[in-house]
Order: sequence, then structure tokens, then C-alpha cells
Amino acid sequence: MNNLRPTIPSGAGAVRRSVSGVALILTLGNAAVTQAAEYDRVIVFGDSISDSGNYATKAPTGAGKFTTNPDDVWVEIVAKGLGLDLKPHAMGGGNYAEGGARVALQRPDAPGNLTRRPVTEQVADFMANDGKLTRNSLVIIQGGGNDVFSTKFNGPTDTPADLEVLRVAAEGLADQIDNLIKAGAGTVATTSVPKFDQYNERYDAALASRGLNVLYVDMAGLIAEIETAPAEFGITNTTSRACRGFALESFTCLPKDYVEANANRTYLYADGVHFTGVVHEIEGDATLAMLRAPLQIAQLPHMLLTTNRATGQLARERMDAASRNPVPGWRLIGGTQLVDGDATRQGKADGTIVQAGFERGFSSALTAGSYLSWHHGNGDFADDRGALSIDSYSLQGFATLQHGRIAADFTAAIGRANLSDIERKVMLGPALRIEQGGTDSDFLTAETRIGVDALPGPLRIAPFLSLRYDRISVDGYAERGDRSTQVTYAGQKLETLEAAVGVRFSSGEAWRGIIPALELGYAGDVLNHTQKVAILPHGAPVWYTSQQVGASDDAFFYGLTATIPVTTQSAVNLGVRGRSAGNGQNSLSGGISLSLGF
Repeated sequence: MNNLRPTIPSGAGAVRRSVSGVALILTLGNAAVTQAAEYDRVIVFGDSISDSGNYATKAPTGAGKFTTNPDDVWVEIVAKGLGLDLKPHAMGGGNYAEGGARVALQRPDAPGNLTRRPVTEQVADFMANDGKLTRNSLVIIQGGGNDVFSTKFNGPTDTPADLEVLRVAAEGLADQIDNLIKAGAGTVATTSVPKFDQYNERYDAALASRGLNVLYVDMAGLIAEIETAPAEFGITNTTSRACRGFALESFTCLPKDYVEANANRTYLYADGVHFTGVVHEIEGDATLAMLRAPLQIAQLPHMLLTTNRATGQLARERMDAASRNPVPGWRLIGGTQLVDGDATRQGKADGTIVQAGFERGFSSALTAGSYLSWHHGNGDFADDRGALSIDSYSLQGFATLQHGRIAADFTAAIGRANLSDIERKVMLGPALRIEQGGTDSDFLTAETRIGVDALPGPLRIAPFLSLRYDRISVDGYAERGDRSTQVTYAGQKLETLEAAVGVRFSSGEAWRGIIPALELGYAGDVLNHTQKVAILPHGAPVWYTSQQVGASDDAFFYGLTATIPVTTQSAVNLGVRGRSAGNGQNSLSGGISLSLGF
């Protein structure tokens, strides 16, 4: 996908010089963090499919949309799902779509006193009088249906001239998307046109030839699925019109005009061409699911990062023990932990960790060891929108070197994870779909830490500096099946380089048979790695690469441990460790470990 090569800010070298240097790096790291983008506005261009009332003054009160009024059209569903307001441009809003619009040509001979401004004019109006597009802007653009209708006056069979009309319209719409992206739109979404395969083929080719980074929603495929299995969506009539009147009467259709009281929920068509409110709801929900998909799947490496931090705690405990009381000899080590953490605000992970290995005290100056870890747990996407099962295995090594009051610690781990039963819940109006898949991941961790026993005695105070690197790669995968709401994901990589400063307080002597310790610290990611996720929606001709998502944020971390010596070479350790970050990366783990001399 886009395995970007990260760069380390120039201030990183200060880690090697002083605590103040670490503080500077943490500040730089915080400035470099970008959270998952939240859309701050929606701009819409298109035809009657997206028109939310630009002709409302020409319709009865409460009508003016090409559906079963007063139901929302699909772009209004999208805006509401994002917590944004979307009004017709005629009322000062950002929806420029007009019923009857072609992509680039006027329709002077069309019946009715409607402007039907082409999509190209809509875009030009926006760019000339507003033009404010940022990485947090969502632009929705569709069209082409009325260009198809314009060719039907020549008969049911497409002539070469008809196909040329479709090609020009498709190329023109793709050009508008290109212009909007170049103007700074963070996300541009577009759709296929239901039932118009000839046009869709040309539109897909136009998008692909330009290599546009556009989120493509397969509306044609979705409508075909509704027609094939209407009961899934509570629809009972896929042929008749829900609105009384003429073939295009949905523009003025109100509940009093429905052929049945709930026709807007049980019919596919509002009139001879346009869809009912429930279908718009389904289309809007499908689009929202596609918009969320990259951010959801971006949580996978963050979930593993949460559990990987917990698996390293056994090494931390053993190195702290060696620093406090280095004892030569061989020891079996192991333990178990429970971990529960928010990967970011968009997902969380939990589970159980079991560990076993050995260590050796070579002298009073050097202790080293290694252990295996197995983690089994679950991940959950925010707002109950899906879940997965996580199994990971890792090999961890550690060593601590003492020189007077200075301790230098080194740890490293490699591992692999199986992310199975990844379920993404997709609400489609009254229906719920669960799209499933699975993938694998490998990861690497390395950390170095230098501490100074600044105040030996009954209360030991040891400040420390540390630098930790994590790299997590997640393989690409495709959701199983062949439905319009399914997605193929490219591989992704998350890299962090975390500098930390902290202090450890511990008892120099056992108190009632227990040696307590408290650790407090502050950490920040200085790597400024850009994490992106590329997806290929079902039926899409191009991959869509998301904006930056879920980078690591500065965090406060803490740990409370209690060591119970059994013999000079054996001990039991109880510990609780936690972490709280500004971007929602909060975690808590607790467990028991032991060392047994032999």
C-alpha cells in the first residue's frame, strides 16, 4: 500500500543529552500528532438522487424532494450520521444538487420551470463563491442518470452516438472529481448509477484512467441486491409506485399521496424512476459504512500495540528486581496478566496473557533472560460496530547492566498475531449486515532505558529516560462474499518511537514481607509516522486511501507493584500498570508473576 518512510524530528538527538531534551522531544511529538479526521462540512453536487429541496418553493409545503416526502434523501442521511447540517444551496446550504441535472449540458427543452443546472455549473458556483475545502471536508458528487435518459429518445438500443454521450458525461464527471481533489477536498465520494451499466462502465474507466483517490460506493450493486432479496430490507413491492399520480410525481408526494400508509417503508420506487425514503436510508447507511471502514480497520495495529505493551511488563519487573537486588544464578520466570485498553477512541482490546521463560544473573552487574508470551483476547470497534478475535505469540528478550548507581536496560520482542473473525456491522436502514474477514500481523519491539538510583536508602528514588520503538504490520485481506457493502483492504503499517521520562519510587527494605514500588512517567511519540489505510470497495474501479488516522499521542503512564520475596532467588510479584493518552489510548493491565531459582 503506502508504506511511507517515517522521519525523526531533528530534536530526537536530545534524548541522549538530558531530561530537558526529552521534554523538548515530547513537545515536538505532540505537535506532530494528527487525530483521525472528523468532517466539519459536507458539500454535495448531483441530480435528483441527491437534491434535498433546491426546488422546494415550487412544491407543496413539506415536499420538494424526489422521494417519498418528507423523508430524507441519502446525502441527508450521510450528513446526519456524521453529526452535520446539510441544507439545499437555495436555502444557503451546501447541497448544490438539482433534480434533472446532466453532467455538463443544459436542458432548455425539459418540461417544468426548473433550472436543472449541470453538475459542472454547480461545482463552478461553489468554487467561485465559496471554495473552502480542507482535509476535513467531505464532498459527495454523482451524476450521469439524466445523460442516459437523454439518449433514450433515439430508441431502446444504444447507438454509437448515444455511447459517445455517455462517455463524455462520464469523463466530465471524473474531471470534476479531479478538480475538487486538487482544490483540497479531504474526501470525495461518488457512486455508480443504478441500472445504467453502459454509463457505469465508462465512468469506472474514466476514474481508473485518472487514478483518482475517490471513495466509490456501488449503489448499482446495492439496488440490485434489494431487488433480489427485498425481504432483507422489509420491502414488499419492487415494481409499483408508492406515490399516486404521474410517473415522476414524487417531487410533490406527501404522506397523503402514498398508496399505502407505510408505502415509503415497503416500496422500492416512489415514482417511475426515484426511490422511496427507506431506500435512501439504506443508501445513506451504506455510504456511512464505507466512510467508517478505513478508520475501523486502522484500529487493528493499535489494538496489538496495546497488548504488546502489556506483554513487556514481565521484562520490566525482572529488570527492576535485578536493579534492586542482583542475584547470580538461573531462575524460571513466568506469569499471567489481564489487559483491557482503548486502542484509540475508535476501538479497544482486551484479553489474557500467559508467559513463561528463564533468566540468569551472570553477576551482580548483569542479568538477562527470555520468555514466550501468548495472548488471547478480543477487539471491539467503537459504537458496537464490530469486533474481532486476537491471538498473538511473541518471543521477548531482556538484559540489564548495572554500573554503580546507573542501570541500563534493554528489551526486544518479535511476534506474530492472528486477527480472526473480523466483523464489521453495516446498518442498512432496517437491515443489519455483518461483513467478515481475517488477517495476520507481525510486529517488532525494542526499548532501551537508563535509570539512576538518585536516592538510595529506605525510600529509593530513581529517575529514568527511555526510548521505545514499535513496528506493527498488518496484512491486507478481503471480506468474504460478493456484496456491495464488502471491502478489500490493503496491508498497513504502524510505527511509533516513544521517548519517555519518569521516576520510580521503591522501598529499600521489605515492609511486612512486601517490597512496594510506584512508577510514574510521561511519554510521547516523536516519529510522526503517517498511518493511512487503503480500501477497495466492492465494485470500485479505484482504491481509496484514507486521510491520516489515529496517530499515537502523548501519554501519562503509571505502575504499582508489590514484590513478595520467598527466598533469595525466588519471589512473587503483583502489579497493576496503566496508561492514559489524549487520543483515547487508555489501558490497564494487572497480573501476577513469579521467579523460581534453581
